[in-house]
Amino acid sequence: MTVEEFIREHPGKEIDMMTPGGFVHLMPEQAKAVLSGSSLMGNAGMAGINMEIRAEELLPQQILSVKEKDGIYYMMTDNPPQGKREEVKEPIQSPDSLETGETVRTPRGTFHVTDMSREQMEAAGYGFHHQSGDGKYLVMSNGSRAFAIRNEPEQGRPARAAKAARGKGIGEKQLKKKKGKEMER
Repeated sequence: MTVEEFIREHPGKEIDMMTPGGFVHLMPEQAKAVLSGSSLMGNAGMAGINMEIRAEELLPQQILSVKEKDGIYYMMTDNPPQGKREEVKEPIQSPDSLETGETVRTPRGTFHVTDMSREQMEAAGYGFHHQSGDGKYLVMSNGSRAFAIRNEPEQGRPARAAKAARGKGIGEKQLKKKKGKEMER
């Protein structure tokens, strides 16, 4: 179910969302305005860091989980799949079959830890959703379920360089160039 479908099926309800773009709290009148195409402000999870979230970004998001407490709906959402993805016919392992029994609590929820690599999760149709505050775990989602995996550096990269590269969106080539320039100094 999408955020738009949920709002339409639950008019006049207060909704608290954890989205890939940040936290969003909708009062009933704000929900109505979002359905009309209005943008709203979201919180990045840190005090004082707010950003605009456009209706066209929020409304098509898929709801991963929703709970109601005291008349307020709490939900976790993820971006809709981009285009057609090739279906993974038979993944070697499923995240369920490799759960470790551990859970990881993040500001965005509590997730079961699975003993799979990021590459295995991606092959099984899961994509990156968010990272734990301490950076030790990545939360991977397939649009309907989410699991935590250990955040291990990629093969052949020192942990610090891999973390810096991911944080800055630096690719393998740029990282090598950057290292080469540092070596010249």
